[in-house]
Amino acid sequence: MRAEIKICNVVASVDFRQRLPLSAVKKALPVVSSQKSRFPGVVVKLDRPKTANLIFSTGKMICTGSSSEYSARTAIRRLVSSLREGGVKLKEKPKVKIQNVVALINFRRSINLERAAKTLAGTIYEPEQFPGLIYQMEKPRTVAPLFSNGKAVRTGARNKAEVEAAVRRLERSLFFKGKTLRTVRSSKEAVENLEERVLKILEATYSLCDFCEYDCDSCPYPGLGIYLEKLEPPLLEALSILSRVEKHGKGFYIRPKREVSSYLKLSKEGLGSALASLLEASRT
Repeated sequence: MRAEIKICNVVASVDFRQRLPLSAVKKALPVVSSQKSRFPGVVVKLDRPKTANLIFSTGKMICTGSSSEYSARTAIRRLVSSLREGGVKLKEKPKVKIQNVVALINFRRSINLERAAKTLAGTIYEPEQFPGLIYQMEKPRTVAPLFSNGKAVRTGARNKAEVEAAVRRLERSLFFKGKTLRTVRSSKEAVENLEERVLKILEATYSLCDFCEYDCDSCPYPGLGIYLEKLEPPLLEALSILSRVEKHGKGFYIRPKREVSSYLKLSKEGLGSALASLLEASRT
């Protein structure tokens, strides 16, 4: 049951690289509202595509309200064309950059916020002040308020691909962590074989951390990992419990997790035994 993703707002910035006389802008664009005392610019609203555009005399503009990157760029092209037709001289082609893609997420299942606050790194959970959990993901760098009814809002992404990648990673963290090995229990032998393979790969991965003694803050090799090809889904899902699994080309990079490295540094057990303990704990 995959999460539903709906892009609801794309925010783009535009730099005309010159100052714009707002009086000329108002003459060129008929659908304009402005309030001098409160807002140092003008607001231009378009119906097709439906956007609100904030234009400033500094030559900057913000386009917001579109449901796709294509719609945002279409709105910007229409405004630039109207400005030129209205007599506003633009010396250069405006520079357009997508700043934020906001998406509504429906995981179609409930979320245990207390458990999520304990298992996810980078969360803020204060139910007395806010009914949801705020999760800050490092890669891709996005922020998402999560709610117990399975709904979420994802902000901070720069394109649709980043939104989808962030949602799929969050989905795995929320609903498949600790359940991976149960999905392959067709026989005791199959489970033991999978666990053995997982531990071998994890030992190879975290042995790399000896370079910096499991100290992520001073690690000279950020993002260091091992590259593997042709890994079946059960093995990938099991590895994602204690490592970062990232698709790359035809294979996958298996990289250390900061929280696991910190645990291994403090653990008095050997590497293999410590990882086995963590893996066993994730199954309960």
